[in-house]
Amino acid sequence: MDPWHCPSIPGHTLLERFGMTEIGMALSNPYQPIEKRVSGRVGGHYRVLKLWLYQILNLTLKGAVSCGHLRINGPTVVKEYFQRPDATRSQFD
Repeated sequence: MDPWHCPSIPGHTLLERFGMTEIGMALSNPYQPIEKRVSGRVGGHYRVLKLWLYQILNLTLKGAVSCGHLRINGPTVVKEYFQRPDATRSQFD
């Protein structure tokens, strides 16, 4: 079966992407040609954005656990959270 075919929505083809309220769309598989899409991945970043992936090491009682932290900068990123200076300080540089 074609991984891009969506049997629950006849006539539609999946386009995997990643985004959030604070930035809009950040990562996307190419729209055309479909052959360049990679199933199970969200694709590359938009050229107007700068992305950094930080490795974070968390020490727990069970040992060290690492996880990734994505940092994004560009013209589509919001400048602050509306009426939330505390959240803005904790999440934005």
